Order: sequence, then C-alpha cells, then structure tokens
Amino acid sequence: MKKIFGFAVLAGLLLGPSAAWALPVFSVNGFSCSKLGVSVTCKGPIPGGKDSLTATGHNLVYLTMDVFQGGLPTRYTYFSDTGCLVGYTFGTEGKPISAVAVHRSGQKASFDIKNENYDQMIAYCERELPGSPKPIGVTAAPAAPAPKPATAPPAAPAVKK
Repeated sequence: MKKIFGFAVLAGLLLGPSAAWALPVFSVNGFSCSKLGVSVTCKGPIPGGKDSLTATGHNLVYLTMDVFQGGLPTRYTYFSDTGCLVGYTFGTEGKPISAVAVHRSGQKASFDIKNENYDQMIAYCERELPGSPKPIGVTAAPAAPAPKPATAPPAAPAVKK
C-alpha cells in the first residue's frame, strides 16, 4: 500500500505542474504564434521597421524590441499568453513613464506608469473584451511512427514420411 501511495504522489508531482502551467497562446497584433507540446514560437514585425523578430519559449514568449521613434527610445513587448502588444516610452531617468497597450481584441488603452507599477496595464491585457479571439489550439508533439508488424518467416514445407 505504501508503494502505491508513493507512486501516486510522485506521479502527481511530475504530471500536475505541467497541467497547471498550460498557458493560452494568441496570434494577434501582427504576431503569428504556434505551440507544439510546451514549446511556443512567435514571429512578428518590429514596429516601425521592415524586419521581423522570432522567439521560442517554454509555454510562453515575451518578445521585446527596442527602437527609436521620432528620436526617442521606445520599447515594444508582445506577450503570447495575453496577445497584448505594449509600447513603452521612457523618461529622462531611463525608466518607463507611460505605455500604450493594444489588447488582443484590437482595442487600445494608455497607462501612466508610476513607481514601476504595471498592475492596471496587466489587468487590462488579461481581461476578456468583446471581440477577443480565442487562443490557438495546442498541437500535440509528433508521435513516433508505429512499429511495423514483424513478418513471420514463411512456413517450412511439409515433409512426407
């Protein structure tokens, strides 16, 4: 009985966290994402640029790009688990002072960032708004090909006596 209980606890520890960490993945705001098992890959445009950026992560991807727009440093971050694309502007001390978030539904909202508090922006990105697309489906890891059935050698001819 102790062995069965020990096995059940071990299986729960090994298998439980993987289900708890299963995060949604969104392909929105110009970013195309895919999920294979627990690997997430996203590719998208660098805002204001002609190039694109690709990243792969475990259960989620945060793509961050630093660009200059109008001579000012601007940082964009795409979050695969919410589908939010956020553009940050910086103050003279080099810290973010405001952000514009484009929700996965396409709606925009502006946020003042005081004391590095991002709570309102995070809550906005996590909300379910009208017109929000559903997350992409999870693609199972490719299965190993099934083994071919063994063929029996041809039967030996019968011997007459």
